[in-house]
Amino acid sequence: MQKVLYLLFLCLFSLDYLSGVLHVISNKVTLAQEFLSLVAGIFVLAELALKKLFSIHKKYIIFIIIFGLHIFTGFLINNESSGAIVAGMRGYLKYFPFFLLPIVYEFSEDQISRQLKFILFLAVLQLPITVIQRFVIYSNVATGDAVRGTLATSSILSIILISTITILFAFYLRKMIARPQFLWLLLILFIPTTINETKGTLVLLPVGVFLPLIFMRLREGENKKLLPAMFITVILFGGFVQIYNAMTESLLTSHQKVSEFFTSPDSIILYLAPRTSGKVVKEEGEGPVGRIDFIVSPLQRLSEDPVKLLVGLGMGNVTQSPIDLLSGDYAYLRSERLVGNSISFMLWEIGILGVFLYFMVLYMIFSDARYLSDQDAISGTVALGWIGIVGIYSLSLFYKDIIPVNVISYLFWYFSGYVVANSYRYKYLKTTNLA
Repeated sequence: MQKVLYLLFLCLFSLDYLSGVLHVISNKVTLAQEFLSLVAGIFVLAELALKKLFSIHKKYIIFIIIFGLHIFTGFLINNESSGAIVAGMRGYLKYFPFFLLPIVYEFSEDQISRQLKFILFLAVLQLPITVIQRFVIYSNVATGDAVRGTLATSSILSIILISTITILFAFYLRKMIARPQFLWLLLILFIPTTINETKGTLVLLPVGVFLPLIFMRLREGENKKLLPAMFITVILFGGFVQIYNAMTESLLTSHQKVSEFFTSPDSIILYLAPRTSGKVVKEEGEGPVGRIDFIVSPLQRLSEDPVKLLVGLGMGNVTQSPIDLLSGDYAYLRSERLVGNSISFMLWEIGILGVFLYFMVLYMIFSDARYLSDQDAISGTVALGWIGIVGIYSLSLFYKDIIPVNVISYLFWYFSGYVVANSYRYKYLKTTNLA
């Protein structure tokens, strides 16, 4: 199974870019990731049949039943077509086999260490690629949006690199990586998030760094790392602002300096809610749409029918597909620019109750990560970092539509499964030792 995971990681960091950006391979090749989900699903079923054991708390089983009933209710109420149902199930559940994989199969510390090092290697590769993109291939482009490394967009690249920094920081806190090595890797991972001009870095990075610090169990000597960690964060902030502003000036663009953007209420309102605030009045599908606008739209539209506000229009019913049979009845909402981040997408498809349930499972994972982070092994260190990752993932749901993004969702749900499974095993081990 280790080779399957390496192949998955390699696909996640390359196929969407090769097909969607460079167009050197067919979009059909990206289905390799879903084929690997099928392989993982078969392996999970085989392990369950042979061992009849799985390491997961019953609360997750109860959640799966409740969430499944909620989705089924949405199908019935909206009289959804079979094609849209298939598209919806595929979009949400293709990551599920990899969530279950660590639950039925216990990976060794060495195996997890190798997996993390391979992902770190793929993340480090983004530096030379982004430098070439910014200063050679797209040197005449007035924005950093084209700087995406081997991923589909610049914002996805930043989310992945900030998440990698978060895990790396957890290993530094637990003295599993030396300070010089940590600082060099930190610099290598951070630079691409500055030259691609992703403002979200200034919000997501503190979450990734400070959540583990806040919730970690301070031990003897560990509190000495709090001040250096805060100092490092301030330096990164300053570096980001200086590089962003310098690039804005050198490219002679009309873009605001990042310091001006965050100190201007009007700029923030125009970025987050130009329509809801009344600053911009345009017909649907025209003009700027902010992050908050994307969330307000489904709430306003669906409030006309309280039942649909609760359960949504049905999983898959807002999903677009190149195959008409698999497109939902409300796929046009995307072309009208009424779906822009994952919260708006979920509100349209699974309603307020569905969003509440989704955040409930995120909180459950967060709680398991906090519990497991007390352990000294690699699993405890990953859990410490995962406290920050869950925070990053949760905020990113408001920032971008990340649910269909393979590199984010596959990695998040696989390692969430690892944290959930090892939290259960750790709790069982502690209970056994006390007995």
